[in-house]
Amino acid sequence: TALSEMGGMMKQSTKILAVGLASAALVAALPAWAQGAAAASPIPAPTVDKGDTAWMLVSSLLVLMMSVPGLALFYGGLVRTKNMLSVLTQVLMITCMVAVIWVTYGYSIAFTGGNQFFGGLSKAFLMGVDANSGITVEVTEAAARRINKIIAKEPGKSALRVSVEGGGCSGFQYRFDLADTPELDDNVSETDGVKLLVDPVSLGLVGGSTVDFVESLGGAAFKVENPNAASGCGCGSSFGI
Repeated sequence: TALSEMGGMMKQSTKILAVGLASAALVAALPAWAQGAAAASPIPAPTVDKGDTAWMLVSSLLVLMMSVPGLALFYGGLVRTKNMLSVLTQVLMITCMVAVIWVTYGYSIAFTGGNQFFGGLSKAFLMGVDANSGITVEVTEAAARRINKIIAKEPGKSALRVSVEGGGCSGFQYRFDLADTPELDDNVSETDGVKLLVDPVSLGLVGGSTVDFVESLGGAAFKVENPNAASGCGCGSSFGI
């Protein structure tokens, strides 16, 4: 009887040990499964906030409805004219001309790269302007110096491309590649002669970020300070939203 009881206890202990080992293996495999699921998940495309867009359009319309008659009354009073309709028509024509000039080449000169006085014409007639226009990714001086050194060793390359892909321990991870020419829909920013390229999908996840180059006892690497990230890993190459 004692031997049978000992045998039963040994069998029960063996079962408990097997269940414990299986549970430990399951817990250890969870991060890998999660990483695989994150890598398979597509990157969400940026969407336009309809409420913000409607508010901006209504606000712009109200400003125009107040500004044009206000300017007409102001200039009409200056010249002491009795025909306010003529002055109103002239102010309205000037406003329309300014709007056409802004759409034609004004926006492009103001918001694209060029010399220290004027921009280029790459966005003439608002070509390529979308929901991510005006959002940029900046580069620190330390990162710019490091990128220049890397590009100098790679003939034919003239820019650094920053992109986001699914994966990593937090859901998304950064990717850095050298590029020769930007794509038509790329967001291009320039700091100290260094061009940074970001595709439209990635820009929705890293817009407003700063790329820095950090040197420490543990090594040297590029670091992205992303205001859109709600969480991140210790290595700094992965983030979550």
